[in-house]
Amino acid sequence: MGDRIKLGYAPTRRFVFSKEDAHKYKNLILEKISEFDIEIIDLEGINKFKMQK
Repeated sequence: MGDRIKLGYAPTRRFVFSKEDAHKYKNLILEKISEFDIEIIDLEGINKFKMQK
């Protein structure tokens, strides 16, 4: 029972938000889901945008 849930988190900015708003909401969502006892797998360190383009 010691297994933790792994959650993949890959935010995108597509055509919905400006670049600034995309980063704002990415951080707000990440902050909120970090409150749970889960392992979050995201794009940090994978690409320079830290989100899907």
